[in-house]
Amino acid sequence: MIIDLLLIIGAVLPALLLMFYIYKMDKVESEPIGMLARLVLFGCLITLPAALIETVLDTVFSYVFGYNMFYLLVENFIGVALVEEGLKWLMLLTTWKSKRFDYVFDGIVYAVFISLGFALLENILYVLLQADLSTAVTTLIMRAVTSIPTHMFCGVFMGYFWGKAKEASVYGNKTAKNGYWALSIVVPTLLHGFYDFCLSTGYTVTVLAAFAFVIAMYVIVFLQVRKASKSDRPMYPFSVVPQTMPGYVTPAGIAAGAAGTAGVAGAAGAGVPPMPGAPAGYTPSPQAQFAGANYMGVAGAFQPRSQQPMPAPVGYEMRAQAADAAAAPTPQPAPAAAAAAGAPVPPAAYGWQCRCGNNNGNVNFCPVCGRPRPN
Repeated sequence: MIIDLLLIIGAVLPALLLMFYIYKMDKVESEPIGMLARLVLFGCLITLPAALIETVLDTVFSYVFGYNMFYLLVENFIGVALVEEGLKWLMLLTTWKSKRFDYVFDGIVYAVFISLGFALLENILYVLLQADLSTAVTTLIMRAVTSIPTHMFCGVFMGYFWGKAKEASVYGNKTAKNGYWALSIVVPTLLHGFYDFCLSTGYTVTVLAAFAFVIAMYVIVFLQVRKASKSDRPMYPFSVVPQTMPGYVTPAGIAAGAAGTAGVAGAAGAGVPPMPGAPAGYTPSPQAQFAGANYMGVAGAFQPRSQQPMPAPVGYEMRAQAADAAAAPTPQPAPAAAAAAGAPVPPAAYGWQCRCGNNNGNVNFCPVCGRPRPN
């Protein structure tokens, strides 16, 4: 009994440590513990259906193809990888309309917690079903450094593309959204299938390839997680954390409205619909793909765009709350007039520089980090 308990703790611990790592890397806005626990439960719940579907498909594939290399390809890529990653993806669908899904990194958090929930229960079953203690301990160690991290690696790729798909959807880019949706299931399936196929052949060279794959994934995925965490940004003009983003106002609103009410007047005059979750006194932005205005207004004073936390949509500038703007100085007339007339303002005039340090303002998107840039 005590040995079984120790084995269960050993089987659970690697998944919990990886969950904690991803949770701590979500530095901007942590997700609710209750929501994450629910996603882990979803991952656990699909373990048994996955095993049932895999058993049925294995019987079908072995009957149709026999036991050969083609059978191994179909079985590992479709009968195992697609089944498991597909069920995880279906669980991930439950997060799509969540109000908490407002940062790109959130997609990684959700997918990894579902994947590690799956790996957690699967690992317990693998360990407890071994014939003897020695085999159980060997299985425990090997899966702790290979199989469980591989589930996490696949979850990171699934979640990264899931977050990009949600961001593309927010800004009305259906083509990009559909493309990222496809990648969020295709990429983890291919990675998972390759790993399982290499192990299932029994050849020394392919087994070594599987271990080399895991080592490479350790490097690639952890670097990608750090990069995604550091560059995390809100998808909406208004996040759950209101101070992240002030509202947007049209150039016409600046020209027509008083200093203290330009944002509200601009939004009303342009007929811009309120966006869900927008704080009181803020002006919403349309859900459109952004390419950026050349300056933003913070407390009435225009600042270089490098200081704004997220690019503005085309033809829009950022404004502070009306109460703050009431006592602010009048915006510089030249850029305001140019924007109101629809004329582009040269980025160099404001010393514009991308947050990544690149200051080449001649393209729409920064070639270094991919952020939208001024026209």
